[in-house]
Amino acid sequence: MRLSLPSLRRLIKEAIGASENYMKKERIREDLQARIADAVSSGDVKNEKDLEDYFKTVDMAVKALKMIPFEVFVKLGKTKRK
Repeated sequence: MRLSLPSLRRLIKEAIGASENYMKKERIREDLQARIADAVSSGDVKNEKDLEDYFKTVDMAVKALKMIPFEVFVKLGKTKRK
């Protein structure tokens, strides 16, 4: 099967886009994993029950953050850069 140059470019762009999207998600997962490992190391999470409670807290925090308009994050980002 021979692909035209535009078709090949489109396929490459789609593959790279999917890869970039995956990497963004993977970075978020890695950040959360590092926070959980820190909580275990510090003794804040001592057992499976504590871990379950930690995940409930993360879920609650995500739900609260979803209610914040994008513009607020833009303003917060600008104040951090100053």
